[in-house]
Amino acid sequence: MSTPPLPTLPADWTYGQGLECDAAIRAHMAEHGFSAEAISALAQVRLGRCAYQSAVAALEEGLSRGPDINQPYLGVSGRLLVIAAAIHGGRQGEAERWVADLARHPVVWPYAADPILRHVRGTGLQNAARDLLAGCLPHLDPDTPLAQQATTLLRGYDEALAVASKVRLISLGSGCYPWMQPNRYMLRHVDAVDALMPFNMSVTVESSIVLALEDGFSAFFDAAAFDLTTITRGIPVGRIRRYAMLFNHDCDEDFLRDGMAELRARCARRAHNFLAEACTGPRVFLCVLPEVTDLHRLETALAGLMRDEAYRLLVLLTSPSEKPGLPAPRLPTTRVVPLPVPSPSYNWTLEDGTPEGIRYDLAMRQTVLDTMRELA
Repeated sequence: MSTPPLPTLPADWTYGQGLECDAAIRAHMAEHGFSAEAISALAQVRLGRCAYQSAVAALEEGLSRGPDINQPYLGVSGRLLVIAAAIHGGRQGEAERWVADLARHPVVWPYAADPILRHVRGTGLQNAARDLLAGCLPHLDPDTPLAQQATTLLRGYDEALAVASKVRLISLGSGCYPWMQPNRYMLRHVDAVDALMPFNMSVTVESSIVLALEDGFSAFFDAAAFDLTTITRGIPVGRIRRYAMLFNHDCDEDFLRDGMAELRARCARRAHNFLAEACTGPRVFLCVLPEVTDLHRLETALAGLMRDEAYRLLVLLTSPSEKPGLPAPRLPTTRVVPLPVPSPSYNWTLEDGTPEGIRYDLAMRQTVLDTMRELA
């Protein structure tokens, strides 16, 4: 008797259907046994509802039971999935461990060079990622933007590592870009402090950033400040109302039960890390906004938390306007640089692998690195 097919989600699925499909796949495995295909399907259902921690757990269990690098569902693809899930869930240790694992399997580099390079760069400055770039690059068409991008990162790796060892690069919002893309462009060596900072992967706007800084992140420590709302497909997500701040990378059910106790504890650690580690020493705060409505208030709010002046506030303005209005900073620690997106409809999460997206991100990399050099 053949094993029945795995449960699947409808095209326009909802959060409730995601939970049901998760349970149905687990029931399928309980009845018919472990399979790499089922683990892969389970992880993708979890990734779809932004449950990154539980996706990592499923994939790591699957890879421990089926570690063969040539396995169709959990060979290279399973390792890339767990790296992606770990990056999006702030699990840097797991991401680095699986990058190092891929670096020990040169047999797969020729046929998987493209997806490997796209995934491993997200772990930032680490030797295994550099080794994978160097190993996979010969298997790419040298005229492609991806090969040119990898060549640039390899040539600049040693300098970026030296600068990053002296200057901490800190995301100041808004959104994931100032965290994700500097890692992908190897501007940051991610340590335990970097991995848990308030603005890394939360949804914010300029007023959210300013108010959180002015408050000294007080709402991050206040249980009453948190509530639940929903995002796409009805996925529940924690929010700090006062800052209109969504934690859309922390949607695992474990984070949200018991009055969001786990999420609140995680947010308190983020605020503590900022106050303890981001207020002294050479550091660059990267803030990416479509426009800035009150630069002076942003400057003042950040300066109010700083305990020395060995920092830069780098504001990149992404408005597609050819002549964006550039407000004049009041403080010598502030830099405002126009970095217009390639087109008004440009979506970096979908288009950063296009030639235009790569050129845009390389320009970002140069600007950030130049600013870090000022303090190195």
